Amino acid sequence: LFHASPIAIGLSTIADGRFLDVNDAFGALFGYRREEMIGRSALDLGIWADLADRRRMQERFAAGERVVRAEVGYVTRSGETRRALASAQVLE
Repeated sequence: LFHASPIAIGLSTIADGRFLDVNDAFGALFGYRREEMIGRSALDLGIWADLADRRRMQERFAAGERVVRAEVGYVTRSGETRRALASAQVLE
């Protein structure tokens, strides 16, 4: 289901944001092949358009909250800036 989903899904570490796995839809959203993203972080790839969005998500995680439909800005591999709704939660 993870890899077959047309919805972009990525799994990353809390400590450094390194992608453990992403599906093809996630890679396509940003203009990368999944293999290019795994092992790298969103910071490495320059995906965050506004680091304040990242900081707000980290603050919510630290408070034990999950993020549901937060509007965030991101940058594609080609340099195009876009807005999207992102949902995320900490899994153990």
